[in-house]
Amino acid sequence: MEHPKDLTSVFTGSRMETNVIIEILKDNDIPVVAHNQFQEGLHAGFIDGLPGDVKLMIEKEDVEKAQMLIQEYEKSIS
Repeated sequence: MEHPKDLTSVFTGSRMETNVIIEILKDNDIPVVAHNQFQEGLHAGFIDGLPGDVKLMIEKEDVEKAQMLIQEYEKSIS
């Protein structure tokens, strides 16, 4: 992702879960940025978010496709 446009959160979950979803999104040509708010907060001197939670951010134009892929993944594991 060269110059991020408006980014939107599409998923928040554990590191293991988000790693799988990152690969799914990348395999479908959807650039993704992962934010670990808890870790970032610790480095900045304050605490935000929950330990282990990672938020996935993508460009707004990819939200619909990403949500469909995430729903397919969630159905496949339930």
